[in-house]
Amino acid sequence: MQTSQLIESTAGGKILHLTLHKLWFKMILQEKKTEEYRDINKYWLNRLTVRGNQSEFKKFTHVLFKNGYNKAAPSMLFSIKEIDYGQGHTNWGAVSGDWYFVIKLDKCLKFENCEKFNEIDQKPSGINLNSHERKKILIRFNHQSN
Repeated sequence: MQTSQLIESTAGGKILHLTLHKLWFKMILQEKKTEEYRDINKYWLNRLTVRGNQSEFKKFTHVLFKNGYNKAAPSMLFSIKEIDYGQGHTNWGAVSGDWYFVIKLDKCLKFENCEKFNEIDQKPSGINLNSHERKKILIRFNHQSN
């Protein structure tokens, strides 16, 4: 499935495209990280708000995460619960006490080319998954490879 096919599944929603570092991509894929943070600066203010108005966010319905810039880069499409301001979790990359744009994730709708993150089939190292979470992730990976 190409990225364009991931985008087609949004039914006309507005998509925010973000590139992530491998660690954050993997944590989101494994549903261990449910928020993504962006610094509050001029660039992100223009990208996430309507005409730079700090109190009015653009109506993004989905976020397309990529781990890399080429066409075959691992990708996943999530619906967005909301975008707001807040302090992030330090174990998810935020600096304690700093404020960010917080993109709160809802459901993972689709993903592609995520085989390199399939280490979850092995014994997870440092990640505590209950049996329900592990089974859900394994089903997703197996479905993707078929």
